[in-house]
Amino acid sequence: MIIMKLKNIKLVLSAFALLAVAGCTDLNVDVKSEYTDANFPSTDADMEAVCGPAYTAYKSTYGRWTWLMETCSTDEGMMAVNNGGWYDNGKYLQMDLHTWTTDNDIVYEVWNGLFSAISNCNQIKSILDDAPDTESKTKSLAQIRTMRALYYFWAMDNYGALPIITTFGEDTPQRSTRKEVAEFIESELKACMDILPTTVGSTTYGKPTKYMAETLLAKLYLNWAVYTTDDVANYTSSTTNTHLNDAVAMCDSVIQSGNYDLSDDWINKFKDSNGYKIKDFIYAFSYDWTTDETDLGGGLTHSRFWCHKFMQYTMGLSKKPSGPMRALPEFVDKYSLTGDERNNIWRGGVQYYEGTKTPYTVKIAKSTLNKYYSGSDADSTINWNYELSKELTIRGKNTNEYNTNLSILDLGGDELGLAMGYRNVKFYPSASSTNNFQSNDMPIFRYADVLLMKAEAILRGATATNGESAVSLVNQIRKCAGAPTVTSIDLDGLLDERAREFSDECWRRNDLIRFGHFEDDWGFKSATYNMSNADKYRRIFPVPLSVMKLNTSWTQNTGY
Repeated sequence: MIIMKLKNIKLVLSAFALLAVAGCTDLNVDVKSEYTDANFPSTDADMEAVCGPAYTAYKSTYGRWTWLMETCSTDEGMMAVNNGGWYDNGKYLQMDLHTWTTDNDIVYEVWNGLFSAISNCNQIKSILDDAPDTESKTKSLAQIRTMRALYYFWAMDNYGALPIITTFGEDTPQRSTRKEVAEFIESELKACMDILPTTVGSTTYGKPTKYMAETLLAKLYLNWAVYTTDDVANYTSSTTNTHLNDAVAMCDSVIQSGNYDLSDDWINKFKDSNGYKIKDFIYAFSYDWTTDETDLGGGLTHSRFWCHKFMQYTMGLSKKPSGPMRALPEFVDKYSLTGDERNNIWRGGVQYYEGTKTPYTVKIAKSTLNKYYSGSDADSTINWNYELSKELTIRGKNTNEYNTNLSILDLGGDELGLAMGYRNVKFYPSASSTNNFQSNDMPIFRYADVLLMKAEAILRGATATNGESAVSLVNQIRKCAGAPTVTSIDLDGLLDERAREFSDECWRRNDLIRFGHFEDDWGFKSATYNMSNADKYRRIFPVPLSVMKLNTSWTQNTGY
């Protein structure tokens, strides 16, 4: 009976998700009509069945589109083109160069995924509202509202002003200001926080707990000055933040709970053997390559995009990766601390069979290795030790070809072009996966982030508490990673520490904006290539064109 209820809810939610951005959301569907006094959800098991879709609604989008948008728009990495492959109408290039437009597919996919998830939460809430009053109902409503707050946080962070929709079936309202959305999220978290579970373990893993809500609120408070500046282009890293002490208070509550620590092996906690046992993970999305494709339409795709095709052999993978994602050299340069385990997330230079000193060697024609090889022996073969180069180099046999390749960031389809760029294997691939997905759980909030958020708030002027300083907090992170400790730290140093700690976890864009560096030169988005872009309005993305067409009374974000 419970399983049947869940399936029915999933079907209704899926239908609604397709129309989540369609202007009017009154679908005239009485979702509650399938329930009677005898079968309304009342027990913990009933509530689990009803609430389940709210926890998984955004996983598929987050595992690919959100990650690509948050990563490629920063100095972490770029999606390269190889002999025209992966150009895809320029949607990735626009992220790399900060030239995205209102009809960019990625901008739409993330918006649609978020508002579909918000709609799921509203529909589930409408069911719970009419259920009998029980302790399970009260807790479940708090969890659904907290999930909705998380989805709204991501939507606000990316798109600014939003329509605040809290009731299933209501007409889509005008967009509230970004400040009003931030205040809505704050009020929801405060209202739910003391109702949420305080148990941390397998039964609450992947679901909102009090500590997840506190961490989200700390994140909201740390970015408060960004979110409440009338025009985001006018924000500076020195803009007054009135919530810094509140951010520290939220961090302290998580720290003092004693539920989390940094005892996990740094590298191993991101592998596909991770899960509820990881003491650093406050909240995570669970992924499983064997079911995500069939149940959710997709899952976690980091290794598909990061890993070079020959990693199928060096790592013993069942599925050949695609490999268009490349690290930007200046980001890799941040990983230079002696003994730092975090350095090991990168694959670069000559590549060996994993765990050995035997290089992977390919017998190859010189012209296949390098399409621009001009020697008379271009067809002769050599044994090439597969090697990933750090630099990303645009080539061409003449000026016209070079300019064409530069215009689409085409590194070339020869083996040298395919092997340009270091690769991030932090979320180490699932070797047995036969599709494009992997089984690593993706942390959304970590204890390490709580420590560094507190350190940052102190550096920005918050009152230090519990005998902890920015230095002592950073050193907890350093010791866990085996890196040298520090005797002093400033904001620039803290930003670099966050880069090393949270790469590939979808926080870099958020950090760069807060620290005032989102408009900096990096990669091909630089003066070197005459492609600098200092447009500060791009600190938020546009509302997708298709959404604007359905909501004609809305005003597009400034600059788009």
